[in-house]
Amino acid sequence: MTMTTAINVMKKEIQSRERLSALLVILLTLLALSLGWAVKTAVANQTRPFASQGISAEAPAGWLAREGTGELVLLARNPASLDQRYRILLLPGSADLTAVADQRNQNRARLDDTFTVLEQTPIVADGRDGYKVSYALVDAAGGSMPAVIEGADYYFPMSDKVVVVSFEAEQADYAAAFAQFQDFRASVAYEGGGS
Repeated sequence: MTMTTAINVMKKEIQSRERLSALLVILLTLLALSLGWAVKTAVANQTRPFASQGISAEAPAGWLAREGTGELVLLARNPASLDQRYRILLLPGSADLTAVADQRNQNRARLDDTFTVLEQTPIVADGRDGYKVSYALVDAAGGSMPAVIEGADYYFPMSDKVVVVSFEAEQADYAAAFAQFQDFRASVAYEGGGS
């Protein structure tokens, strides 16, 4: 074997080892990314049970949650984005969800002149008859710049009361966070009609 042939064989072996090393690095990187995504998803989907006043729900684990007083049953806030919040209210009312929603909307508009109803409609959610109000408002107290907050209230009858499950988030985050809220809303159970 000549010196040139030996050098060519060595170059081919080195190139083969480099290709194998590059392939192993790519495979390990993909495996690490997949495992990281699986762990992130598992952590993000964890919930914490909550029950009060005949209403139970599964709030996202890691969120700041507190039991309310009066009409407020639960308030849960995302610690990474405090404008993203879930509420459960228990209002006096009747089976006429439209009247209850209209009264609440009028009260909110009276207290906050930026409150605007975007849409209101009867719904069926998870087999439950209800009423949905979509709205927007401006939060000027949140920081240096006012933020547009979008929200949705879901009204459901509960015996002689009305359960209101609400979601609010900054307009920029609303669509992305809405799917997780739908999981929360679906977890809400109560006497007289809850899941």
